[in-house]
Amino acid sequence: MQSGYDRFMPASDGIDFHSAYQDPDWSLVGDWPLLAVKFTEDVRYRRWWPSARDDFLRMRERRHQGRHRWICGYHVLRADFPVSDQVAHFLDAWDQVGGIEPGEFYQLDWEAWTYAHPEVATSRAARRFVDETNAAMGQVRGITYSSDWLPDSTLDADSRAEFIEWRSENPAGDPAAGLWYANYDTGPGPTGGPAEVAEYQADIWQWTRSATAPGFMDRVDLNELQPTGPGLLDRLTLRTAQPGPVFPLPEEADMAQRLDYRLGGELFVAMMDDGFQLGWIESGTDAALYPPHDVTRDWLVARLRSARTTTTGRSPFAGVPGYEDAELHQLWTAAAG
Repeated sequence: MQSGYDRFMPASDGIDFHSAYQDPDWSLVGDWPLLAVKFTEDVRYRRWWPSARDDFLRMRERRHQGRHRWICGYHVLRADFPVSDQVAHFLDAWDQVGGIEPGEFYQLDWEAWTYAHPEVATSRAARRFVDETNAAMGQVRGITYSSDWLPDSTLDADSRAEFIEWRSENPAGDPAAGLWYANYDTGPGPTGGPAEVAEYQADIWQWTRSATAPGFMDRVDLNELQPTGPGLLDRLTLRTAQPGPVFPLPEEADMAQRLDYRLGGELFVAMMDDGFQLGWIESGTDAALYPPHDVTRDWLVARLRSARTTTTGRSPFAGVPGYEDAELHQLWTAAAG
């Protein structure tokens, strides 16, 4: 990935798009490192949601094939709906695609939409959305998209521009304050993208909203990863090694079966001294625990009961000493369809 700090033409590391204006021909879409699609806005599904859901599932399929490193679904924050209701709606959209997998993250799209609903959400509302979403997902999985053109909101008592206030209270280095920054001026001046990206220590720079790209029928946004971008996205998508033990895979083949339900991915179940844990296969012989905490039996029961896609492979809860569990075995079998 190249830096755009001292160049007039930024790199094109990723695309974000809105399915309301696109009907991608996926046979022509390139192998972009990063792809993002709009999921939700306010608290209602719009007519384009089925298309967005299908586009994201196609993106996931391509990610599984190694064609994209990171994929993203984003929510447009509105000031005229309660934050918690918007979080619940956004999480429901993730449930409809089977949950968020390793290799995936979310974006909060926080900007001013003066043509339809002129009020701007406050900086505290933006942080609250991120905190509530991360808490529901169990770890930090999101980044905030915005720009310093965001004005002051009339919904708080101060007169500071909301983005400036947000960045001062959520500095670079805060794990939950990753920044996807928009500035469409690629020139070298003090208000140009390179200068402002450096000033605000952005991780991703959206440098145009009017690009053309193979496979897309309308204009798309192009983005350049900054030096901190790949590392941040790897952490948000659980590609970077997480705190916790790494241990050899059990020899029994039953313990390394794919567990393809809400979280998806190359997951397996392991029994630790203090309860069940999920892990994923890192290499042929090693595996890492699924962060950030132990997965309880009740957690597994709930996830298997709410399975949206089928499990594959024989149940790991029968036939392996120390792992037998009649209820979990029955739930796994039912999910296997």
